Amino acid sequence: MEIGDAHVIFCYWFHAVTGALATEGIYRGGWRAATVAYVIILLPIAEHIVGTDRRSPPPKDELNSKSFRFASLAQPVLQLLWLAWSLLIVAFGNDGYDGVKKLSTMEVVLGGISFGVYSGAFGITYAHELCHRHAKLDRLLGILNLVCVFYPHFNIEHNKGHHKMVATEEDPATARAGESFYHFLPRVVIGELRSAVELEGKRLAKAGVPFLHPTNELLQLFSLSIAMAAGVGLGLGGQALAFFLIQAGTAVLLFESVNYLEHYGLERRQYTSDPSLPVEWRYAKIGLRHAWDSPTRLGNTILLKLQRHADHHNHAGKRYQQLTTSDASPQLPGGYATMIAIALVPPLWFAVMDPRLLEHRRSMPRQHYRHWPRGVTPPPPTLGDTGIKGAASLVIAGQRWVRPSVRISNQSRLSCNVCLDPERCSHADMAPQCDECE
Repeated sequence: MEIGDAHVIFCYWFHAVTGALATEGIYRGGWRAATVAYVIILLPIAEHIVGTDRRSPPPKDELNSKSFRFASLAQPVLQLLWLAWSLLIVAFGNDGYDGVKKLSTMEVVLGGISFGVYSGAFGITYAHELCHRHAKLDRLLGILNLVCVFYPHFNIEHNKGHHKMVATEEDPATARAGESFYHFLPRVVIGELRSAVELEGKRLAKAGVPFLHPTNELLQLFSLSIAMAAGVGLGLGGQALAFFLIQAGTAVLLFESVNYLEHYGLERRQYTSDPSLPVEWRYAKIGLRHAWDSPTRLGNTILLKLQRHADHHNHAGKRYQQLTTSDASPQLPGGYATMIAIALVPPLWFAVMDPRLLEHRRSMPRQHYRHWPRGVTPPPPTLGDTGIKGAASLVIAGQRWVRPSVRISNQSRLSCNVCLDPERCSHADMAPQCDECE
């Protein structure tokens, strides 16, 4: 068996078995929190036992796209089947191993949370991968997963908003230094929806149609979510509707906890806050240092290598099997399952992550940061001793920035926006910043 084939089989098996466990847990009387224990407790332990994997994919795996694609397309179909089966059990009861014929309110709640852990850990993760693709079938199945958890606007905001504004003040999905998960959660949920509305409004305005128009993708997708919930409520009853909404809410909570840890405290250098300028002129370009990576083997295998997040942001069009890890990106001390459990306890999160964040920032002493960990006194913003005429025209975030002109070899050109040091910077063109200094 080839390495790539083994990866696909295990990846496929894992999400399929997890969905089956969530559904079977609802069918059985005392197993309705099984998926929660499976993902939140057992996976962190397994991550540390299995270890890490920093290998890059071999070329033959990159070319073998059909089996990898099938593994990702199968998940939304299976999730829909597991969800339908679970809703039928909630609506009509069961003759499970404990003899329960009708589920109690507590059992419905626990079952909804358990299935929501599956929907969030796998459903939205696979939707994230599929919605980055151009094939209509892939995107359709990805959107289906999002519709099932009342989060269809993610398809718009993530691709057009988050990937453009990540690690900036304007990105609601970037957690700020010193911000707990419980402060981040309402900000990101509201902020992502607001961002999606603005992005779709701009698209429609450019097309010359009003926001309330049949071509509004945001309204179309939310209409599908509402129609699905209405169908569940009218066809299967109140308990089934409650289960559906609880699993959706749990999925969103779990997914946003992943958003929280992926970019915690990371900031791109800001040159100006002038909204009339394009984003590439206002901020440094996205680099490997703007997302936390985690090389745990198990987490990367079952989550479509989402933990190789820095490479994903640098090459959003890459398929999951092609993503690589890099020592240039900041590293999480554990896999996503471990870090989610830590994030739910803010004092523990700050104790674990803030020292790593500060160490990461010490590698870029010239950058000015807006947000700092709690208890840390921010240093005053300085330009450093560049010795370049015109360097004073660079001002820290909040004021207009003018790129200084410097003279090199009797020829005037624009200096690198990051280091402002022509002696150190070998990048000879006028890009907003040079890769070498970034």
